[in-house]
Amino acid sequence: TFFFLYQVLIIIKRQIIMPTLNRVKDIFNKVSLQHISIKEFYYGTSFNVAVSPNTEYPIVFLETPYNINYDDNRRLKNYQFALLVLFKTKEDDIADNHNAQSAAEDIGDAILSKIQNDYKQEILLSGIRALTLNEFSSDTTGGVRYELTVSMNREYSIPVCYADQFDADCTDC
Repeated sequence: TFFFLYQVLIIIKRQIIMPTLNRVKDIFNKVSLQHISIKEFYYGTSFNVAVSPNTEYPIVFLETPYNINYDDNRRLKNYQFALLVLFKTKEDDIADNHNAQSAAEDIGDAILSKIQNDYKQEILLSGIRALTLNEFSSDTTGGVRYELTVSMNREYSIPVCYADQFDADCTDC
């Protein structure tokens, strides 16, 4: 009966959505593009933000790399990364930059609130800090950079969750 219960737990584990880096990115991508103002979603290093003539603004940019911290009790992990909401702005125009920052903060707050409400079973936004951006990456981009901490359960924190990834009968190991 132990073996049977063990197999049932493995099946249940596979039916639960366990957050991964890809899942977190996909959540932010989906919710960002659902926002009526956002035209495009990108992710990568901060150097990829450079203005392209084909980019439609406003955009959301998930900035990598991620910082991953494991909680002491080994049941939680925290991803830290930045999320940018950017608008095209007029070069050297302080008022236009300020308007872009205000609009970006409003959009960012809406996106983060929707994620907190709609995905609370998967992830928790446990830390949010923001910095306004003037003439970011070029003279014609402004907005807000959110520094986020996303907490979630660790998939492999209990043996039943990782047992199927190892060959217990391996004799040549």
